[in-house]
Amino acid sequence: MYANCRRCSLAMGNLVRVLAHTYAVSLVRSEVLYSFLEAAKARLTEADIDMIVALLGSVGMQLRNEDPAAMKEFVLGVHSRAAELGAQGVRAAAGCMATPKSLTQQG
Repeated sequence: MYANCRRCSLAMGNLVRVLAHTYAVSLVRSEVLYSFLEAAKARLTEADIDMIVALLGSVGMQLRNEDPAAMKEFVLGVHSRAAELGAQGVRAAAGCMATPKSLTQQG
C-alpha cells in the first residue's frame, strides 16, 4: 500500500511541476492554475495542501502579480475552508499552512 501512495504522491508532484512550468512559460493561463487550486481547496486534504504549497512556491508570486484580487480571494477561501473543516472536527493541516504576507497584500 505504501508504494501505491508514494506513486500517487510522486504523480501529483509531477503534475504540479508541469502545471507550474507551463504557466511560467505562458503555455497556460492563470485561470487553469486557479481552477486547479480551487479543486484542491474544495477537498483540502493533506495531499492537496502539499500541492497548493508546491504550486504557490513555484509560481505564486507570478500568479499574484497577474491577478492580485484572485490570489487574495483564493487565500481567504483556504482560510475559510480550513475553519469550516475545523468546526466539523476534521484535523486539517491548513491551519499550519503559512501564508506569506506578500501573497495576500494588494499591490
